[in-house]
Amino acid sequence: MARVYTSSVISAPPDRVWDRIRGFNDLPRWHPMIRESRIEEALPADKVGCIRN
Repeated sequence: MARVYTSSVISAPPDRVWDRIRGFNDLPRWHPMIRESRIEEALPADKVGCIRN
């Protein structure tokens, strides 16, 4: 199986970055290429092992 790795340096304080990306199901709010995101089985977004699609 092929694997892809990317890396970026974000010039912002860590607390601002985490405020933006912490919400596991909030991708559509800040990522322009993602229109919709749902947690499978309607589980809470902060439950360990939940799956987003």
